[in-house]
Amino acid sequence: MHFYNDNKVKMSEAAFIAGCFHDIGKLDPSFQSWVIKPKNKTYQVEDGQHIDEAKFSFEKYPRHNEVSSLVLQCVSDRIKSINPLCKKAIKHAVYWHHAKPFRSKTKDEFDTYGKIFTKLKSSLAADTWDLISGQSIDLLNSVMRLDESYREIDLSILSKAINSEVDGEVIENYEHTPLPKYKEYGLSEDVSEYQKKSRENASFNEVRSCLITADRWISSLSASDLSQHIKNKSLDHFIEDELNKSVAVESDLTVHIDECIKTFPDSERSRKQSEVAHLLAQDSDKVKVLAGAAGCGKTKIALEWSGFRGAQQIIWVCPRVQICQGMFAELKASDQPYLRDATVEIFTGEYKYTDSFENPTTEDQYLTGDVVITTIDQLLSSVISHTKADRLLNYLSAHVVFDEYHEYINMPAFNLLFAELIASRNDLNRGSNALLVSATPHYYYLKNLLDIDVDYDVVEMKSFNQSSYKLNFSVYDETKEDESNPLYAAQPLTAFVISNTATTAQKSFINGLHYENAILLHSKFKKSDKKSLFIKAFDSFKRDGNHEFNLLRSGPIVQASLNISCDAMVSEITTAENCLQRMGRLDRFGENKEVNIYTIAIPDSLNQGKGTGAVARFLSTSNSLATAKAWYELLVERTNGGEKIQQVSDFYELYKEFYSNNSIALKYIEQDMLASLKKSAAVITHKVSEPSTIVTRKKQLKDRV
Repeated sequence: MHFYNDNKVKMSEAAFIAGCFHDIGKLDPSFQSWVIKPKNKTYQVEDGQHIDEAKFSFEKYPRHNEVSSLVLQCVSDRIKSINPLCKKAIKHAVYWHHAKPFRSKTKDEFDTYGKIFTKLKSSLAADTWDLISGQSIDLLNSVMRLDESYREIDLSILSKAINSEVDGEVIENYEHTPLPKYKEYGLSEDVSEYQKKSRENASFNEVRSCLITADRWISSLSASDLSQHIKNKSLDHFIEDELNKSVAVESDLTVHIDECIKTFPDSERSRKQSEVAHLLAQDSDKVKVLAGAAGCGKTKIALEWSGFRGAQQIIWVCPRVQICQGMFAELKASDQPYLRDATVEIFTGEYKYTDSFENPTTEDQYLTGDVVITTIDQLLSSVISHTKADRLLNYLSAHVVFDEYHEYINMPAFNLLFAELIASRNDLNRGSNALLVSATPHYYYLKNLLDIDVDYDVVEMKSFNQSSYKLNFSVYDETKEDESNPLYAAQPLTAFVISNTATTAQKSFINGLHYENAILLHSKFKKSDKKSLFIKAFDSFKRDGNHEFNLLRSGPIVQASLNISCDAMVSEITTAENCLQRMGRLDRFGENKEVNIYTIAIPDSLNQGKGTGAVARFLSTSNSLATAKAWYELLVERTNGGEKIQQVSDFYELYKEFYSNNSIALKYIEQDMLASLKKSAAVITHKVSEPSTIVTRKKQLKDRV
């Protein structure tokens, strides 16, 4: 727990205790008899697997982490000196420090401590209880004495977790007690309960990651080297060396950032950006939020914040690959990059390049760039997988920018898993060093899920766009797909028509295929086509673009973090976040002298307050119908039905009012948020895979750890 301050001492003790218990299941006589066989002395184990017997199968036999969990439960469960949360973290780490084997026929026969005991007992000739009550306690006492000698202390932390003796009938108390779940989110009617569970799961992620990482490091040592480290009391130095290999400890990134900032003109805009970056860099014990209006220079502010905080590495996390591509081009892979001399790496499932799209990153250099641009799913692999669990160290040590994080808020499972990542950033020893960036920060989610003080830790960057905007509320019959439908109608100017679904975008594009100079973008294209179309759209609609197209028909894919602009916009009715994100592409650079018209298309049935029709069903399915209707009603009221001409900053003030404590929309916001969290809990419980491994027959012959 190297990164944490005193508030995490209890969890650091939990990690230590889990480390002492995690391999105690190797007292299993079958393993002991296998390991002392002369023919196995030079046997190269795979992920620590063993037992070279033709009849052996994990379909019927417990793995060592299951045996270790059984020992831990019997030896430590009734001890009161460990607080309940730490005890749960220890049990979770010991059981889940290896991936769960896939058992097609007997999976339900290993889901309680009693069943593991029964399986173990039926497989061993020796007295099974002796394994738990005798040898395990003797071994743990030996480890405790070694710890006291090594650290020159009177009493080891491990003493908190060991009973001097165990009643032989103790296993009966746990016959039906289930083993730890990997992720535990029960359904609740209280949003605060989801915040509490995300914090708890974050602690479990941390302890488990520490255990797995330390296990891998120590296992890399020979027995002789380990003995020498213990004798010389040099394990701290060994761990420090391994940490230095795993995380960025020294780089010239701050120099590169400073050089970048100096290239910007000394203007009011630049001075305001620097002022905001300074405010974000102060009092950085907690996660900070940049609420930056569209086009305000959020990338520059985030870089300057990183420089003020002394960043040695930045992990730049985006919700989608397309945003990663755009950021990669902006920071490095373009004619005028922000960071000319720094190493910038894009790391996604399909793109792994350094400094340019012509330079593939070699595997040994993954995640080593001064700036690593990646997607949220890559980062989440550190908390939902086994093989990548040690990546949590990279995440906790680097400065992290979560760009357009608002997109996770209504995504099933992502909103809770993201909350876990943020919980792990709070209370770090060297400051949180995490920055959330969005024009639409969703203040309710920040306050009630992420536990962020929205009055203190959110810093705003106002828009410098002085253009005028007017809303046009276009009510239509959604059963018609013709000129009467604003999503299908021809557009006289350079325009974006943004639908909530790819299907609507596709159909409207096909409808005007023969008379429109349009390009279609949505998330359903195959990867190669999506990349090509993305580049064409960006080149056409960027500042001083080539104007190859004058119309973009799109799904939500273009609504955030793309530096493109249009002169007119049509948007399907949507949430406040999506509505303002889409507005951020309308006259993005503030160049139009005429009033910009932003058309919001709303089905007649929805305009009448009904929840029928395809659009309403889609919004309901995405847990956003109530908030979308509340936002629409507020817009109609505060713009006098669309007659009032306003600036971008006026709409952001309205957005803040929408989430204020006095807002009449608050009950609808909470209603949709609760529905989304319930769906996320169900997805995590039933669909988010536990770390698992498929054990083939060949692997079973040598599998046990």
